[in-house]
Amino acid sequence: MSSLSPKDQSLWTATKRLLNYHSIPSPLLRQDNSWARSDEEKAEVFHSHISSIFQPFPDTDPVHTSQVYEFLDSPLPLALPPRSFTPSEVSFIISRIPNRKSPGYDLITAPILNTFLEGLSFSLPTYLTRSLEQPTFL
Repeated sequence: MSSLSPKDQSLWTATKRLLNYHSIPSPLLRQDNSWARSDEEKAEVFHSHISSIFQPFPDTDPVHTSQVYEFLDSPLPLALPPRSFTPSEVSFIISRIPNRKSPGYDLITAPILNTFLEGLSFSLPTYLTRSLEQPTFL
């Protein structure tokens, strides 16, 4: 401490060195009292620890459980296809968007949509209808 003085900034350097201390991650202890040092070994120890802690509850009502599995395995009910979008609906909605509205994540503004309204009003309904007909979005 006697070698530290405020004039040569050694006090500042020592304080900065103490505050920037990073602890080294220690190895994990396995159940056989050996150390897991690599990332793969640590992941295996973590996996065994988590799988031993989080166990599912015992099945108290097997009839209900079988009904749930039967319901989940049943096919989806058939439904009528969604009503397709028309070009007039798309052009009406695009024309009603305020011009000063901020763009979304795609950065498409209302003036850009209004500029390409004629081309979009015929192709966009097809894409929207097909996206509703797909069971999942890829």
